Amino acid sequence: MVLNVLQKRGPRGLVAVCMNCRYWRPSPHYPYAGYCILHGKVTLEDDSCSMHSPLRLKRNQFYWCSSCKTRVSSEEAGAHASQGHKLYLGAYVEKDVREEIYDAF
Repeated sequence: MVLNVLQKRGPRGLVAVCMNCRYWRPSPHYPYAGYCILHGKVTLEDDSCSMHSPLRLKRNQFYWCSSCKTRVSSEEAGAHASQGHKLYLGAYVEKDVREEIYDAF
């Protein structure tokens, strides 16, 4: 099963965006930002590149549901996808996110 691929208009027509790529891992804290494991850098969900590869759901695999902020099995992934949830192969947790604690004065 291939998940819905969102596109944006680029200089050469419609292009697929990072948030639908199998190489992209969203941040659980900032869902509009994530990490591209192919390029090794942080990107935004609406960025794109020529190496885009859509995520396909497979058996015996776990996925990250960013809508529920939890890990789901391949058996549960189909139900989440049919409800419009965003699924990924994993989440990107930045090691320094613990330092982003905001105190009230």
